[in-house]
Amino acid sequence: MSFLNRIFGRARLKNAEPNTVEEVGQDTSDTVRHGIDLVDTVPFKVNRTIKNCRFASKDPQVKGILTDNITKSNSEWHLEGDSGAVEYLEKRCKEWNLNQMIDDYIFKGQVDGEFFQNIWIVDNKVHVRFLAFDAENYRIKRIYDEFGEVVGYKQLTLRNQYTNKGWLSKKFDELRESLEELTVTLQKGDVINGKYLERNGKGQSIVMDVLEDVYYKRTMKAQLPATVHKNANIVQVTMGNDLDSTKRLTQEDRDEAIRIVSDYHTKGALIFPYGVSAEVLKGGTLPDIPSYLKYIESCIYVGLNTPEAVFTSDSSNRATADIQLDSPTTGRVLFLQYNQEWVKKIIEDELFRLELDLNGFEGKEVKIVFNQEQLKTNPDNQEDSEGNHKQISKKGDDSNSSDNSAFSDSSNRNKNGVGKDGNSQSDT
Repeated sequence: MSFLNRIFGRARLKNAEPNTVEEVGQDTSDTVRHGIDLVDTVPFKVNRTIKNCRFASKDPQVKGILTDNITKSNSEWHLEGDSGAVEYLEKRCKEWNLNQMIDDYIFKGQVDGEFFQNIWIVDNKVHVRFLAFDAENYRIKRIYDEFGEVVGYKQLTLRNQYTNKGWLSKKFDELRESLEELTVTLQKGDVINGKYLERNGKGQSIVMDVLEDVYYKRTMKAQLPATVHKNANIVQVTMGNDLDSTKRLTQEDRDEAIRIVSDYHTKGALIFPYGVSAEVLKGGTLPDIPSYLKYIESCIYVGLNTPEAVFTSDSSNRATADIQLDSPTTGRVLFLQYNQEWVKKIIEDELFRLELDLNGFEGKEVKIVFNQEQLKTNPDNQEDSEGNHKQISKKGDDSNSSDNSAFSDSSNRNKNGVGKDGNSQSDT
């Protein structure tokens, strides 16, 4: 294509005929005439719900990976920025219990895909708590305007019809609970909606991607003891002998024999009447269930963005493991950095900015800075670590910081949502 043709747009399309109409996103190839659809042929066996994700997060392997993600992502950190603003936020971070809040952000993001926090103001101080949300008993709807912008939320929750007034003088059995549905209206400014790995405006749960693997792993582990028992403990009972070969066990006799010999290994001796004998059959070949389990566990590692080398060295040598874990371009450290940047943006934009503006620090910037060295499996200076969370520190005043940033009007923020669920909750 010549330079002039590019300027005047006279180049002809190379992938379509003139005056055609082409629908995008459709398979126009002629190679498959009678293909199948995966969603119809091999649909998901496990429903992809938050309830199932939370159950799967209790699997020992999944729980271990999530805990490792959280503890390494929420590593040593400190605050940097205007000295006065840092000193003020230092106190508020302790009141918010920010370390725990960061842990909750990451856990809820990885398991549920997103979280909802009610935010309200009392005496120019920002207070937050997590809204109850499980998409079943506690549900939340986002409300959009005609331009596709979020304008508010509706929360369907459960509350106790009885109040707890006078609980100090009541006996244990006098405290009652009878739940009823309640709809709560929340303005956009009343809610922090954190979306993990956001795609098309929705958060993505990484646990949801391994629900099938967790199901098959748990099913196979449940079969393992029964398989071993059956292959090693089958007893053959014979009734009759050369002198009386016609005698047979009645159904009642058979059931009794099964009951007696099923746990023969727990008894010192078994006594049978004349003409009845029992022997342990030689076990068959056990299926290689551990190998299948190892394969499924490898799938879980992949689905949760975690190299196996984090927990085991069986799958790779040390050099390969170091690349998988600590490489600044391909290692797991990049995934942990995403977790940090995700919570950093939420905290700075939703909490720090509002808290500072309400208390005379308009335009002053404060950043939360994580120690990137702590993300590595083998940090270069382990002896310098002062613990999982470094004491919050402040740096000198930035004389170039502007005092002219717009004040965020938050007078319409209210404490409305209900935060009762089985998960951790912050109310500060």
